[in-house]
Amino acid sequence: MIDAVNELIEELSDTPEALKRKLGDRTDIKPQTAEDWGPVEIIGHMATTEQIQRNRMQEMLTKHVPYLKDWDPIEAARQKDYSSMDLSAVLAEFVDQRGDTLVLLVNLALKDWDRTGMSDTMGEVSLEDLAGDLIDNDQKCMAQIEEHLG
Repeated sequence: MIDAVNELIEELSDTPEALKRKLGDRTDIKPQTAEDWGPVEIIGHMATTEQIQRNRMQEMLTKHVPYLKDWDPIEAARQKDYSSMDLSAVLAEFVDQRGDTLVLLVNLALKDWDRTGMSDTMGEVSLEDLAGDLIDNDQKCMAQIEEHLG
C-alpha cells in the first residue's frame, strides 16, 4: 500500500507545475462564464474541487463513516465567481489548495488512507479513493485546458 500512497502523493504534487508549464507566459487567457468554462473557470473548478475533497477527507479522519454531501460544480462556479477573476488569481488559489491537501496527505498514517465516508452518488469511498478522484479530475481538467489553448 505504501507504494500506491507514494504514487498518489507524487501525482498530486506534479499537477501545479504541469499546469504552470502548460499555461506558460500566456496573457491572452480571459475568463468566460460560469456556464461556458474556459481555462480560468476550469482552474477555479480545480481549486474548489480540491477544497471540497480535502474537507471530505478531514471529515473522514474525525468521524465514523461521515455523510459526504454532494455538490454542484456549476453552482459553485457561480458562487465563487471565477469568471470575474484573472488567470493568476485562480492559479494561485489552486496551488494553495493543493498545497494544503498535500500537507494533510503526507502526514497521514497508512491506516488513515482506508478511512471511509458515504455519498449518495459514489456510495462508500475511502480517503484513498478521494485522492485518486483528485488525480482523475486533474487529468480531465488538464485535457480541457489543452483543448482551449489549442
